[in-house]
Parts: sequence; structure tokens; C-alpha cells
Amino acid sequence: MRARIRGDYFVYGMPLSIEAFVDERGELRGFSALFCEWLTELFEIEFRLELYEWTDLSDGLESESLVILKRALNILPRTGPPL
Repeated sequence: MRARIRGDYFVYGMPLSIEAFVDERGELRGFSALFCEWLTELFEIEFRLELYEWTDLSDGLESESLVILKRALNILPRTGPPL
């Protein structure tokens, strides 16, 4: 999970998983897509779901370039996503 401000919206990054996947029409679906919709309505600023490789997310957390959700991810293993 990754959130970053880009212009006038947030990018909510997730690795490809059951929580964030591409459906048969090429649209992003899953819990993360629904979560972005909810956040958009709650804060009245757009949250866009984007897929990232796990290593890109992990590297961003390690370098602290991703600080918005860093505390929430401290429970995840550093070597990859949970199995």
C-alpha cells in the first residue's frame, strides 16, 4: 500500500493481488479499488489506485519516500507480501 500526492489527487499504490487486480475489461477492481472510492468520498479529494511491484513499494518504505502509510505497514514482512 502506498499513498502519494500527485497534483490534486492521491495515488494509492498496491501490488497485484486479490485486493487489487485487473478484471476482464481491464479495470482495476478489488477491496483497494472500493477503498479508494470510499476515501475519495470521505475526504473529497480523488484517490487513484495504481498497481506497483512489491519491491518498488518496499524500497519506498525503506527510503522513507513513502511516509503517509509507513506506520500502517510496519506489520508487513520486509522481504515480500504475505503468503
